[in-house]
Amino acid sequence: MPLTEDGYLTRAIDEELARALATFGAVRTRPALVRKTWASLNQAESVTFIGDPTGNFQNRQLAELEERSTNS
Repeated sequence: MPLTEDGYLTRAIDEELARALATFGAVRTRPALVRKTWASLNQAESVTFIGDPTGNFQNRQLAELEERSTNS
């Protein structure tokens, strides 16, 4: 069940995001001021927030470790 907010307006990115999710199963959206968070939540079945302060920002730390290991 998507995590859509009430009154969600369809965005140009929605179709591209749907294709990426169908192809890869997961996507990472980078920061920008274009409401990608709500576009992503509109199609999400689950979500991990990198900026969540829980566990001393453990999600961010894990993402940084993963990025370093894939860029080596």
